[in-house]
Amino acid sequence: QKSILGEGIKMENKNDVMYWKWLESIPKVGRKTIAVLLEYFNTPHNIYDAKETELQSLLKKDKVDSILRHKDLDVIGRELEELKIRNIKFITPSQKEYPKRLFHLVDYPIGIYVKGQLPKEEGISLAVVGARNASYYGKEMARLFCRELAKKKVQVISGLAFGVDASAHQGALEGEGYTLGV
Repeated sequence: QKSILGEGIKMENKNDVMYWKWLESIPKVGRKTIAVLLEYFNTPHNIYDAKETELQSLLKKDKVDSILRHKDLDVIGRELEELKIRNIKFITPSQKEYPKRLFHLVDYPIGIYVKGQLPKEEGISLAVVGARNASYYGKEMARLFCRELAKKKVQVISGLAFGVDASAHQGALEGEGYTLGV
């Protein structure tokens, strides 16, 4: 499968994160639109600098208007500062920290927010997804399986929801392993 965000994303410079954050935050502009923009302009910075006529040749008026109305890097800078204060990193596909496994997704995120530590790339990971209103048995099995897998250094990843997800995280903690909430 080919990613809709294109191939060959490269780090521009130290301001790159700001432009990715800007691109990610534009209302009415989703991943498919971003894919079109990146295909044409190559980088978020080039999209930011694009002329209105260039944007109009690619996108519908409402999307162009939204892009032009939201070109305030001061707001983005403040948002990034607030994240920094809260020990949250905003990681983009152009950064080496971005999980390589995400590139296997057709519509991988153009930015992820990280508090804590990302899973080890070379480690084995298990994604656990289950019902919020799970039975006692379902929750208990998720906890027990994840506890034993965590003891074997399997990284447990789930959504932090009630039910099976919470039980999976609890089990990973009991097994003194790594657990990640998405």
